[in-house]
Amino acid sequence: MSERSFSFKRLVFLVVPLAALVYFGARFTEQYLPDKAQRDLADSMKSRLLYGDPIQSELESQFSDKDGDLLADSPTDDECLDPEKIVFSFVASEEEAD
Repeated sequence: MSERSFSFKRLVFLVVPLAALVYFGARFTEQYLPDKAQRDLADSMKSRLLYGDPIQSELESQFSDKDGDLLADSPTDDECLDPEKIVFSFVASEEEAD
């Protein structure tokens, strides 16, 4: 029965190609992936800008749109508030009034 002895030559033939494969694979992904990610982002942004997201074609349920122009209708008189007094306030600034 022959015993297999440690062979430096076999170790080199196994480790060197494996190390080279790992090194070149890492270099490839390091250079290729950022470029691909940049292209994917550009394509995604281009499609969003050109085609956009689907437009919502109706107003929220709390608003009415009788004529279908996607602008909320003015509230009816019974929905409007009629305050007795309207108070406006002055917003102070450091500039002097003319």
